[in-house]
Amino acid sequence: MRGSIKSGRRLQLLVSLTLQKAMIAVIVLALTAPAAFATTFNTNDINTYNQFATGATVQNFESIGGMTALGLTSYTAALNGLTTVGTAAQLGLDINGLLFHSGGGSFNNPVGNPGTPTALLQLNSPINGDAHSPTNVVGSLAINTETLDIDNFIEVVFITSLQNRVGFWLNPALGNVLFTAFDSTGTQLESIPNGTAGNFLGIERLANDIKFISIIGLSASGFTIDDLTYGQVTSTTPPGTVPEANSLWLLVFGLSGLFCLRHRLKLPICRSVR
Repeated sequence: MRGSIKSGRRLQLLVSLTLQKAMIAVIVLALTAPAAFATTFNTNDINTYNQFATGATVQNFESIGGMTALGLTSYTAALNGLTTVGTAAQLGLDINGLLFHSGGGSFNNPVGNPGTPTALLQLNSPINGDAHSPTNVVGSLAINTETLDIDNFIEVVFITSLQNRVGFWLNPALGNVLFTAFDSTGTQLESIPNGTAGNFLGIERLANDIKFISIIGLSASGFTIDDLTYGQVTSTTPPGTVPEANSLWLLVFGLSGLFCLRHRLKLPICRSVR
């Protein structure tokens, strides 16, 4: 008799500890799980791109009011500050809702502090085939100057609304890049550490939380971007790959209740789930 009582108490203690551990795991998961998850794209597959671009805005840089692209026939003139970029080809706040800059711009105050603009470039023969659509692309200036230096970096800030997906096509004749997305606090959300020249690079998240992106050249040959593609998710409850904390709590308490009812256990946790 005493042996059975001791065995029952051991079972109760074991069950209590197991359930407590399960609840602790749920709490840890709820506190550490990211708010959203991301899919990254580094591809030249046009069907993949078309799916990404469905419902999104595609900025091909061909017709921007008040701007005249700087013509290029080779990339040699686009490096090391050899070419001065006139005001008409300096792209900063010229597209509604966006800030393009080559350094020094503020994502918190883009209008008040736009930084060094980028360069709107027209790729002419024999390099015109390097643009993804038709001929205009965007490159970087040397920071705090008006000289072209496409091996610098570019940031794009979304001024009026957060996005859930952002991407662009890289120039196939130039170098690879580091592509990173950030939220409205400047916290890194996701990155592509070695985006391939000639590919479409994209980051897609479940929530609209992308405030700005950074593109940094990884090669002395530099880079240009084309067909900036960005959009928002409309669903207020996007599907996730990890259950929500409330769902996990319900699962744990549900299993606890079934176990307690089945074994008639008089544990504190069993009283809490009655």
